[in-house]
Amino acid sequence: MSRPRLALAAESALPTLPAAAGPRYAWLVFALTFALLLSDYMSRQVLNAVFPLLKAEWQLGDTELGALGGVVALMVGVLAIPLSLLADRWGRVRSLILMAALWSLATLGCAVADSFGQMFLARLCVGIGEAAYGSVGIAVVVSVFPRHLRASLSAAFIAGGAFGSVLGMGLGGILAAHFGWRLAFAGIAGFGLVLVAFYYLTISEHRLRGLQQRVGAANGDAPRPGKWSRAGSCASC
Repeated sequence: MSRPRLALAAESALPTLPAAAGPRYAWLVFALTFALLLSDYMSRQVLNAVFPLLKAEWQLGDTELGALGGVVALMVGVLAIPLSLLADRWGRVRSLILMAALWSLATLGCAVADSFGQMFLARLCVGIGEAAYGSVGIAVVVSVFPRHLRASLSAAFIAGGAFGSVLGMGLGGILAAHFGWRLAFAGIAGFGLVLVAFYYLTISEHRLRGLQQRVGAANGDAPRPGKWSRAGSCASC
């Protein structure tokens, strides 16, 4: 049997999906995953916008300020691989929601911190939440689009980090200047929590798995045993 006929047979064998689980649903997945990436970097970089205020209010030195920023990068470097492996097994959508909820709540924790120690702990949790988001997020995005779009979408997704950094410092600075540094953290955290709620209500493992199977069939990938994990993620993506 020819490869196109194999792909057609595989596609016809798939369960019927809701109309939303098609191209429009794929773009919704991309939009929300990209928006959460913006929130990721906004939560990471808002600290830079409020450094002068923190330094003056808490009498912090440069070493302490550096620790508040560096602990996030340290957690990302240490935990990116193990948490990505865990997400592949536990479920990528659930993992993304949990990660985004953690860094958003931790950013809210920064807003209510009363000491350097509390702020450091909150920033540590921000780093844990953000550690594997980039790798898991891009895996979700490319898995629901055909091959000819994957490089472009990967580039667009990666660029979100730069945009998020600029937004985090810009909006954080504006909020801090008008309402204080605590409201700067709270505003960025609120944006993330709203996105988490939208993601939870609209993106599911089941619908994502069905869309991944349709994309695989359209790409001419014949299904083979063991390709799809129990968590609904494509093991080869």
